[in-house]
Amino acid sequence: MEGLAVTEIEGSVSKMKKEMADAMNHIAEAVDEDLRQRLLEESKMVFVLNNNMVHSIEGAGAVVTFKIIKFGICGAVAVLLFTYIRKFWVAKEKSVNE
Repeated sequence: MEGLAVTEIEGSVSKMKKEMADAMNHIAEAVDEDLRQRLLEESKMVFVLNNNMVHSIEGAGAVVTFKIIKFGICGAVAVLLFTYIRKFWVAKEKSVNE
C-alpha cells in the first residue's frame, strides 16, 4: 500500500483544497505583477503539456471507448429488463382484474 500513499488524503478533501487555495493566495499577494503574469503563463503551458502527455498514452482512447460501449450495453440491458418486467406486471394485473 506504500505506492498508493500519494493518493490517500487524511481528513477532508475540501479542507485541504481550501488550505491550498489560501496558501497560494497568500503567496500571490507577495509577488509583483510581472512575476504573477509569468507564473500564469507557465501554468497554462503546464496544462497544455500535461494534456499532451495524457493524450500520448497509447491505448487511452481505446479504454475510454471500451468503457462507453460497456456502459451503453449495460444501459440497454437495463432498459430491456425494465420493459420486460413492466409488461409482465401489466399482463399479470390484467389477468387478475378479469
